[in-house]
Amino acid sequence: MIEVVFSFLLGVAIISSLCGVMPDHSRGDRILLCVLACVVLLACLSSFGGAEPKSLFQTFRELLRESFTSQLPFFLIGGVLALFIQLIDEGHIYKVWVLLHPQSAPTPEVHMGQRAKIAGFRQAKTPATLVGTSTTHLSAELDLYTETLIRLSYSVFEDRGALTMSRLEGELRLGTGHRQKAYHKIVAGNRGRPNVKRIAHRYWRSVNGSSRMSQSLFGDLCKLARNTNNRDRATINRLMTVGTALSLSPEDMGRAIQGAL
Repeated sequence: MIEVVFSFLLGVAIISSLCGVMPDHSRGDRILLCVLACVVLLACLSSFGGAEPKSLFQTFRELLRESFTSQLPFFLIGGVLALFIQLIDEGHIYKVWVLLHPQSAPTPEVHMGQRAKIAGFRQAKTPATLVGTSTTHLSAELDLYTETLIRLSYSVFEDRGALTMSRLEGELRLGTGHRQKAYHKIVAGNRGRPNVKRIAHRYWRSVNGSSRMSQSLFGDLCKLARNTNNRDRATINRLMTVGTALSLSPEDMGRAIQGAL
């Protein structure tokens, strides 16, 4: 039994060190080394009851030999577990999940096995005459629809300079209150080009794959591209990627892009 535990922990320790699951000198790394040392010490103490007591070095050597011979399956199980944890941490398992069965892939709004509550998806609309003057409007946070448009715009548009971001702020009426702060926080937190498919899937999952709401989001994104003067080929190609992630047909995407651009 001690050999099995040692082999399993050794597999976890080696693979996690090679793959970077647990950085050197981290708390997890120190705990794992302590547990391995305790297992070796326990095996050494258990040998004192036998005919030939073994030293700590002899016990460690025998445990290592058995880990790569008779207990090799347990060593491999530990290594595979550590590798699986690393893939989850890097988001690769989630990408495969979204690819194979997007209807069940969880999002911050809809957990695994749940259906979205579309009725409470967006906050109540504020009349246009009150925008900029209503206390409710000034203190309201961004709904997921608006947040998704912002994130997709930042990911899709070729020109993401200050002028484009200013135009985007005006188009979405984000120039005052908490909404403006939330907008600036999203833009400041983005580095490079965020993953378009993940952003689109979060929205798509939250509307239970509704084709109508997906078309509405895609159409508004195309209009934002036109109004911010992002009509180049690279932007259009990324718009097509968004449409595919929203499960829109090529015909629907083509009509929306032609109508807006």
